[in-house]
Amino acid sequence: MQAVRGPNAGRVAVTGRVLRVALVVVVLAGCARDDFPDRTARVDLDGTVVDFDLASCGLDGDTLYLVGRSRAGHVLQAVMALAADGATGEPAGTGVSVDVDDRSYEAFGADSWRLRGEVGEAPGAVGWARLRGSRIQAGGELDEVDGPSVPFTLDARCDERDPAGGAAGSGDAG
Repeated sequence: MQAVRGPNAGRVAVTGRVLRVALVVVVLAGCARDDFPDRTARVDLDGTVVDFDLASCGLDGDTLYLVGRSRAGHVLQAVMALAADGATGEPAGTGVSVDVDDRSYEAFGADSWRLRGEVGEAPGAVGWARLRGSRIQAGGELDEVDGPSVPFTLDARCDERDPAGGAAGSGDAG
């Protein structure tokens, strides 16, 4: 490589150093990223984060499902209907139930509430739902049974196929 000489030599040297520093920062940031393990879920309940191991997760036709338990015994159940594009969750067809300690939280869209066999107004509100590769994600407001509503987000990963159904994102109904 030939050295740059002349009036632009200083600018070229500074630009080269800046690019090398930027590359190191990007590489280190990528390496410092926490992996999100397969068959796990994370639920944020108004700032309280609970991690779950998924006992069951998959895709049955156009419906995603997952069931998980935390190390402390908390329980997560979720279902999500997918739109025709196979990636857009339908909030009306999504339901999330979380039991933490002695409290139960629920949010259901009208369709998922009806398909569950329930009548009346569905608890909570599912504001958005989506499938991104093997990540199942939703958010909104969970109603606490006999308590106030709390904002929530659900982020789950389901790569590995359940024996009874296809893995989320696989497009295989098993």
